[in-house]
Amino acid sequence: MKIPSWPAWFPYPISWLRGFVLSRSFGFFVISGIPEVSNTGDFFILLTVAWLVQPFLFTFLHYLSATTIEAAIIGLPSQVPNYDRIHQWLTSKRCSGTWRHWREGLNAFVVLFFGFFFSLFVGALIIAAPSDRESSMWKLTIALSCLPVATAYLYQYDLWARQRRAAKQEKRSQNSTAPAANPIETRTQSTQG
Repeated sequence: MKIPSWPAWFPYPISWLRGFVLSRSFGFFVISGIPEVSNTGDFFILLTVAWLVQPFLFTFLHYLSATTIEAAIIGLPSQVPNYDRIHQWLTSKRCSGTWRHWREGLNAFVVLFFGFFFSLFVGALIIAAPSDRESSMWKLTIALSCLPVATAYLYQYDLWARQRRAAKQEKRSQNSTAPAANPIETRTQSTQG
């Protein structure tokens, strides 16, 4: 039985999960702070604080989930299929260090920044009314509703870019470890052909 490949245009479940958690977390901070907002300046302060909280929150969430997964992997019995590969991955360079947690937090900040402005643009296209408080709230509601989809696609793009970068680095490392061609033999072969 052939397993169908995942469509390239549709985000992976991990991208949907990350996008949903990020958008709901941001939405929680914004919605919970809106009753205290009385003017536009306070609203921008609220948005700034909600954005600045996300890198720290996602750094902590990544640390918590990675620590939990690593503890579960360490406790696996040796009869589990691919036990050696799992432990090799756990101790690899790719999986170690605290920078990976901070990178996830910074990535959340960037994804949220672009995703929110894209979603706000969509809200402004749907509601073209003059900017009074009621239409602004509707635009914000539409933006927060579109945010999970926008962030899921941005996380998917990030995953795709990381996979491409890793493939290029692997190809580069394979090319650098290959023995260099002997220039005399190459010239001799090209003159004979």
